[in-house]
Amino acid sequence: MLQRCAPTRVLEYFDRQWHEIKGEWVQGLMNDGEHHNFLNRTNNRLENLNVNVKSVLNSKLMFFDFVQRLLRCLGTLDLEKEHHAILVEQKVKLAPVFEEFDGFQQYLTPYAFKFINAQFKAMRVDDIPAEMDDAVTIGSNRPYIVSARTCTCGFFRAMELPCRHILSFRKSRGLDLFEISLCSRSFVRWTGSEPDFEVQTSAVQTLAVPSAVNKFKDAQQVCSQLLSITAKMPLREYWQ
Repeated sequence: MLQRCAPTRVLEYFDRQWHEIKGEWVQGLMNDGEHHNFLNRTNNRLENLNVNVKSVLNSKLMFFDFVQRLLRCLGTLDLEKEHHAILVEQKVKLAPVFEEFDGFQQYLTPYAFKFINAQFKAMRVDDIPAEMDDAVTIGSNRPYIVSARTCTCGFFRAMELPCRHILSFRKSRGLDLFEISLCSRSFVRWTGSEPDFEVQTSAVQTLAVPSAVNKFKDAQQVCSQLLSITAKMPLREYWQ
């Protein structure tokens, strides 16, 4: 599609800058166990950060001003995140429909709990084989390998949250549905117990370039002080 529609200069730029590293810049869209896209296959989050940074920076800034503004921008974004987290904590938590889900509601953000609730409603304990194995294979058209802690389905690999298969497996084995290690730290409620790191920048004093007149005055003052000291020296030290 790009080769048919894009101009020649665009194709040359793409081949020179992006084609050779195509295996790297798509990693954020993969669900391979190492990269988690949180069900978002776009770069909207990165574009949002880019817009905020570009609004306070430009290419004509001096290096010190650039770093100072960048740190202020990142600090402001952190404050916005903490503000949203505080608003979440201030909201009154509704009683969960199922008591066994209270742990998820207390530990996770409302955004993440919404996904957990949907997975709970979709779980089917009857699909889990009765064999007491550590891991089982379920499904026929698209089989998944599921255990009490892991699953090969797309939801678990993308979100790092327990899917309906893991919940079904734990339910069939009589295990508690809630398990902290199953939940990604990205969705944990903000508790305020984490240490607060503040970047402190010391002001750098900028020195003006002295003119020829200023240089002459400074040199004249130094020479006057040397003449005064020489005139007061004893004769013996003077001849030495």
